[in-house]
Amino acid sequence: MYSARHCFVENLWREGKLASSEFGVLNAWFEFLTSSPEINLGVNLIVYLRTNPEVAWERVKARARNEEKVENHLHFWDQVFNFRCFRSYL
Repeated sequence: MYSARHCFVENLWREGKLASSEFGVLNAWFEFLTSSPEINLGVNLIVYLRTNPEVAWERVKARARNEEKVENHLHFWDQVFNFRCFRSYL
């Protein structure tokens, strides 16, 4: 959930693929969920495996998940890595 917000959603917004209103709604939900005491989203371990976009793309293709079938997926991973979202997030 944290990486979804701080990496993927942030990247989509920076790329102009999310309107400010959509970004605001997603951010508001994230803030609500992470600040609600009755919802335990505590993180006690983060595993980060450093790789490059080409390797990540090859792994996505090898998994062959329907939800990951996106045109120009290598460009997406390249944007995520160039934005260095994971390293800045961690």
